[in-house]
Amino acid sequence: MSQFKQLEAFVSVIEQGGFAAAGTKLHLTSAAISKQVKALEESLAAELIKRDTRNFALTEIGTQYFEKAKVILAQLKEANLMISQTQVEPTGTLKIVSHRHFAEHIILPKLPLFLKNYPKLTLKLELAERFPDLNREEIDLLLGVSLEMTDFIQKKIGETRYIFCASPAYLQEFGTPKKPEDLKSHHYLTHSMREKPQFVEFKNHSDVFVEPHLWLNDSNALRECAVQGLGIVKLHDYFVKEDIAAGRLIEVYPNQTEPKQALYLYYRKGRYLEPKTKAFIDFYSP
Repeated sequence: MSQFKQLEAFVSVIEQGGFAAAGTKLHLTSAAISKQVKALEESLAAELIKRDTRNFALTEIGTQYFEKAKVILAQLKEANLMISQTQVEPTGTLKIVSHRHFAEHIILPKLPLFLKNYPKLTLKLELAERFPDLNREEIDLLLGVSLEMTDFIQKKIGETRYIFCASPAYLQEFGTPKKPEDLKSHHYLTHSMREKPQFVEFKNHSDVFVEPHLWLNDSNALRECAVQGLGIVKLHDYFVKEDIAAGRLIEVYPNQTEPKQALYLYYRKGRYLEPKTKAFIDFYSP
């Protein structure tokens, strides 16, 4: 039983929040994970984790050891990556989480050629409007996010701004709001996954509290509801620009929207970039 496997099991238990979850990540049973951790404790003659039938907690020395163990595993992974840079062909599974718009407009159009160029790669692509834990979920790339995350490498892939808009039929029936406070008396369609879905932010960070008429967790569905005349929505410009150009939607509050913000592609920091990740970035770079 190698100490590397013991370290890997120990770190996974803490990062994944339990023995069963660590076993799932490492494709082992929870009993096997427990055995690895116990062997590590015996070799060190120290208790790292206090556990009972329901819970576990790091001991004081276990906390210190965990921080060191993470560094050791990261350095070993980096050394392995350095060697893997010599691989002629990227292999393995590439896990990507992407906003639907960027998947449809950036990834999917060129995907057949990408997979043809790298036939030994398996792609796991999740279309979602969320901020995953890249480390815990072992996500290789996160695409189309405007939030800056300094713990990861970020590459700018575009710009966006939020736009308030509604259909001509809705505005004809309910009128066009002029001041931010006017939004309170309108049917507002909100994205339920936003941090503050009932607070609408305008220019200069002035918030207006509203009682949303409709809650949805998908931007494209919100756009469609706005086109159908269900209310006013606040969405990224790339979602609604075609509808505005075609007259299906009309921008409201044109002088109250926030300035443009960058959109990023994210990947984990490291001195050496995994060949599979590098292949994707190089292929999809302009």
